[in-house]
Amino acid sequence: MSKAVVEQLIAREDALIAALDGQDVAAIEEATRDMQGSVANLAATGGWNTNPELGARLIQALRLAEAANGRLNYLADRNRRKLDRLAALGGDPLPLSYQRAGRLG
Repeated sequence: MSKAVVEQLIAREDALIAALDGQDVAAIEEATRDMQGSVANLAATGGWNTNPELGARLIQALRLAEAANGRLNYLADRNRRKLDRLAALGGDPLPLSYQRAGRLG
């Protein structure tokens, strides 16, 4: 595995996090496409376990992926709350996806 491939992945993860923090839809879409290419490059190279330095950088890449995931969860929850407030203003609450019994409603 090439160190350049791992560094490219980390740089693109940083770009995705910056786009998420900036809430720029076009930048998020571009960063997502770039991440897809980086992950494909990483999967194609293999051999990460033969180099301890690369293993440490991959752990950093995983931490960045978790940070991006946390931001996505936050933004999704925030949007859901906004939709709930808008629906309440209109007088029609949004239906729940699941009932209390755990079945689709």
